[in-house]
Amino acid sequence: FAEQNIRTTVPHYGEKFVLGKHTYSSKHEFILSGKRCGTKELSEVEMDEIEYDLASVPDSDEFAKGGKVRIPVYFHVIKNTNGDGDLSETDIANQIEVMNTAFKK
Repeated sequence: FAEQNIRTTVPHYGEKFVLGKHTYSSKHEFILSGKRCGTKELSEVEMDEIEYDLASVPDSDEFAKGGKVRIPVYFHVIKNTNGDGDLSETDIANQIEVMNTAFKK
């Protein structure tokens, strides 16, 4: 459904579009390729590791007692070719501190 919506609402941009080492005939072609998000596909081993980690998460009763849990957090930093939109390691560390503070309440 979403792809159909994209096809009907995104105008065709005639200029070629370059992203990293890939060249698309247009921005429209890039959007339709589905490669707008750089999230990598997980291997079976990686998925098994995640399942193992999730199995070790304490039950909700332990959370109620003030138990701690480690949640891996990933940031997708999206920037243009000029570097606009880039975040520093300090920016990311500060945001993690904000989240940690919010979840302690």
